[in-house]
Amino acid sequence: MGLLGFITIAAYFDKTRYPPRYLRQMIEAIVLVGVFGLVGFAFVDNAGHFGGLLAGVFLGWLFLRKNEQWVRRKEKLLTLSGAGSVVALGVISAIAVYRMMV
Repeated sequence: MGLLGFITIAAYFDKTRYPPRYLRQMIEAIVLVGVFGLVGFAFVDNAGHFGGLLAGVFLGWLFLRKNEQWVRRKEKLLTLSGAGSVVALGVISAIAVYRMMV
């Protein structure tokens, strides 16, 4: 759902790279997943899907909007977020290994 949200925002902001019906198809896909979530609520984590959708929409808006100051800062932010992700993954992995050893 996060990827669907991100791609939907990308299609909204940059209409030259996506076919004219693409935005509508992405919205239809999101609605379809939502309907399946309502029907199969016993098997589907709707909160997780909704959170992923919101995160994808927010990140799409954050990274794809047209703002000159943001364009200059984007590379630095991506580098820092990538480094933070690697550090978080390392810490989580170290904790998992420690718990397996104890």
